[in-house]
Amino acid sequence: MNSISLLLLSLSAMLPACASAPGPASLAHNVYIKLAAPNNVAIHELSRDCRALAKIPGVLHLTAGPRATDIERDYNDEAFDVAVHLVFANNTLFERYLVNPLHKKLLAKWAAKITTIRVFDFRPGQ
Repeated sequence: MNSISLLLLSLSAMLPACASAPGPASLAHNVYIKLAAPNNVAIHELSRDCRALAKIPGVLHLTAGPRATDIERDYNDEAFDVAVHLVFANNTLFERYLVNPLHKKLLAKWAAKITTIRVFDFRPGQ
């Protein structure tokens, strides 16, 4: 399969999540996390802990998991171990998510084990 086909396949896999985000005010919140001492156990534990954030009211969609280490291309950014993709209906629900005790607990648990967190927010469908 050529790289264009892989790109189209990847984008088509994201369409259901984008379609479920209502209206122009929706917010996609993407977080890329680099662990200080990455190993399979820590990566999978962090991914699991991040998926638990889906319980927070206002989260329309959440997926989390390890970087796809089997995909190697010159233009791929490999400076992360775990990625999290969330969708919110609006900024108010996103702001509530940020201060939710479950979110704060996850940050406190992992803060000392993380070297870098990069966040990319965008408006799906605009």
